[in-house]
Amino acid sequence: MRVVADVGPQSMETHVEVDGKRLASDRVDMTSEPYRNTCLSVPLSPGRLEVEPGYNSWWNVGMHAAQDGRTVWESHPGKPIALSGSAAKMVASHSGQRGQMARMKANWPSIAADIAIGLRSLWWPSLPTSAKRRWLRRARALHWWWCSGS
Repeated sequence: MRVVADVGPQSMETHVEVDGKRLASDRVDMTSEPYRNTCLSVPLSPGRLEVEPGYNSWWNVGMHAAQDGRTVWESHPGKPIALSGSAAKMVASHSGQRGQMARMKANWPSIAADIAIGLRSLWWPSLPTSAKRRWLRRARALHWWWCSGS
C-alpha cells in the first residue's frame, strides 16, 4: 500500500495505491474552493483504512492513518492534522475567491513600478547624468505605451 500526497501552494492531490492500482483519490484546488483536509477511505478485508493528509502548520504537511477508528500510523504523533487557529481563520476569509494570484495579476504593474522605484533608489545616485536622462526617457515611453493600451 502506498499513499501519495502531491502538495503545492495552489492545490493538494492525494491518492492511495495498492499494487499500482488507485483505490481512492481526492484533490483540493485552493484557488477555487475553501481549504479542507482530504480524507481517503479504503476498504480492507478486516475493516476500513482511513488516511487523512493535510497541513499541520504553514510549512509542514502531516498524515494520520486509522483502521476502524484505531490509529495505526501518524507522521507527527500527538499533533492534529489541521491548520492553527490564525491560519485557518485567514484561509477561511479567502474562501470562494480566486485568492492572492488573481489580485497579484491585476496589480502587477503597480507592484513592478514599486520594485523599480526601490531598485532605482539604490543605484540612481551613482549614475552619470546621461544615463539618468536615458532611463527617464525609457520610463516615459513605457508609461505612454502602457496608458495608451497598446
